Amino acid sequence: MTMETRARWSWRVGVAFGLLLLACVQLGPLVHERPEGGATWFLFGLDTVGHDVPVQMWVWHEVAHGGGTMPLWMPPLKGGLPTVGAFLWTPLAPTLWLHTALPFALAQRLQFVLALWWAGLGGYWLARELGMARAVAVLTAVACAVSGHLVTLIHAGHLQKVLALAWVPWFAGGMVRLFAGERAAAVRVTGVAAAGVALGMAFLCGHPQVAYTMMALLGLRAGFELAWPATKRRVVPVMAGAGAVVVLGLLVGGGQLVPGSEMGALSNRAAGVTFEEAVATSYPPSEVFEFVLPRFRGDSSAVGHGVYHGAWGERLVSDYAGALVVVLALLAFVRCVRRREAAFWLLTAAAFLVVGFGSHTPVYRVLYDWLPGLDRFRSPGTFFAGVALALPVLAGLGLEACVEALQRPGRSLVRRVAGIVAALGILGALAAWWGHDGASQEATDLMLGSLARTLGLVAFGSALVVGATFLRTARALALALPLACAGATAGDLATANAAFLRAVDWDSWALYAAPGELDDRVMRLPEPRRVFEPGRELSLRPLLVGRDALLAYHPISFAAYEAHLAATPFDSVEWRAAWGVQHVWYPGPLDDLAGSPFEVVASLAGPPRAVLLRDTRVPAPVRAVEGASEELRWHWLERTPNRQTLEAACDRPLLVEVAETIAPGWRWRVGDGDWQEAPEVALTRRVALEAGAHQVVWEYRPRAWRVGLWMTALGLGMSGALLMGGRRR
Repeated sequence: MTMETRARWSWRVGVAFGLLLLACVQLGPLVHERPEGGATWFLFGLDTVGHDVPVQMWVWHEVAHGGGTMPLWMPPLKGGLPTVGAFLWTPLAPTLWLHTALPFALAQRLQFVLALWWAGLGGYWLARELGMARAVAVLTAVACAVSGHLVTLIHAGHLQKVLALAWVPWFAGGMVRLFAGERAAAVRVTGVAAAGVALGMAFLCGHPQVAYTMMALLGLRAGFELAWPATKRRVVPVMAGAGAVVVLGLLVGGGQLVPGSEMGALSNRAAGVTFEEAVATSYPPSEVFEFVLPRFRGDSSAVGHGVYHGAWGERLVSDYAGALVVVLALLAFVRCVRRREAAFWLLTAAAFLVVGFGSHTPVYRVLYDWLPGLDRFRSPGTFFAGVALALPVLAGLGLEACVEALQRPGRSLVRRVAGIVAALGILGALAAWWGHDGASQEATDLMLGSLARTLGLVAFGSALVVGATFLRTARALALALPLACAGATAGDLATANAAFLRAVDWDSWALYAAPGELDDRVMRLPEPRRVFEPGRELSLRPLLVGRDALLAYHPISFAAYEAHLAATPFDSVEWRAAWGVQHVWYPGPLDDLAGSPFEVVASLAGPPRAVLLRDTRVPAPVRAVEGASEELRWHWLERTPNRQTLEAACDRPLLVEVAETIAPGWRWRVGDGDWQEAPEVALTRRVALEAGAHQVVWEYRPRAWRVGLWMTALGLGMSGALLMGGRRR
């Protein structure tokens, strides 16, 4: 290894360690463990406790107790959904397997920390590919790692989205390599491999909209390359390179993409979402100042500090990019607009900003009508990932222009003025910092407090710059200024986004997952244990004690299920009869049940007060389509995610119906008979039985999953070959 190579790797390793340390310091209370082994803190968010954590806890419970078998089907949720196809579980996301070696809460939290670190490392590599100095690249890395667009999604609990967004800088770095026409062909080949793997990993992490955003960025870059005067004649290489990235990305992401595409064709999004639903969370242009000033008009997060006065009352994220980052980006606009890379990233920021406005401009309507696949997504704000990437890149370019200007001869007056400003800034910022009341709940005070912290860090960095100028060495100046700006940006983003890193005690959730008094009675019911629990369908305890959650929220489900739910109100006897929901969890007083047809099975004196009822009008979940229920005797021998075995006996031929969803990928047989394949989605499973005793076996063996695995293996193999071949050449 040459000295140059060692120096390069030492910088990368150092930056990686520094970013990881920064994330651990900022998230320190969230990764702390008690001496007795209990987790102290757990990241809290609406989707985290709404469906991500219950589903993942159920999955890992099945893995641990099922001999390591991957649960490809989730029977408790909505009568049955494919875990991989519905993006309930993303087993090919690398960090997800931390759950096999660490406690659940710790593994969940570390995935967020590693995502921030990986995003920062990708930002550093992207900056270096753009030719920035190492010290300047640190600023871009920090801005990518602690960006408000990324960090605030932790509070919302969007783990899959955070993991996917961490690959966006890596994709951009590969894209820069690919379209660097002055470089050797081997370098462009490695760019194809890097961008393709990053695109595929966004699919494997379980958020197709982020992958769609990457492809939109690639398309924008390809069009820019063809329009740039110096590259107009490179039509074939540009299009071939972009196509190779997309093909490679689809191959790498096949393990998640193929099952997801199969499910999508059968789901409630098969025909796309309506335009009104697609733009329901459009970003109001009036809040564009939030890129510069954190919580400019209040805090819109659920943890809220003060009153939010913005136009988007349901927002759970902030896109604050950092005041210093935006200022340096504007400097790049002034000084570097005629440079090719600066022009492209300025175009990227503007284009994705307009797209993120959604219904507030006519642009999104045109894209919704003409771009294939865009009608499957609901959040225009996700496209701000392009803005969150472009601003750190532009900030790095602006910082380089600033360093170059200060290094020119005859700038002694500029340095003296900078020294005076730095000294005054230190005094003013420290006074504002120490005098700020951190407990104030007013939006204005919060804004001023965050700006005071930012000014203090910038002033401290300016002092370092002034000290470096006295050394009269260009190297010291080029090192001190970027590192000072990186430190100021890190502190600014960390403090401004601290509200989105609030946490609650995990122990309360761990206790809630344990069976309660009434759960013991429920667990003695025959499987499937169907209990109607309005508002509690996908909470932790019902899933972990084996109850079905037929009404739990998930944005992707079978279209047949949604149509049935729309036609039959979920709280009606008809709905309960269709799904065999014989038991009802009732939290009200017993006096309200006087004269009702419900039979009290068990009750729990408050608090909390709850009653377990049986609806005598509802047939069993396994029943004869015609004939008396006494003619069929049944019980489950096995009911695991991928395999179910029902033992049934009847005195005459019967058509037996099981109130569970079946879809392509399922097959069944009666006894030793031939296997039969499920051709389409059905809300019930029907089996014709002759007189006598039988065993009916269902197996879930989705072909899409196997095909997707082979595609991922092929894509990763091709990517490795391209990287190795490119490096050798």
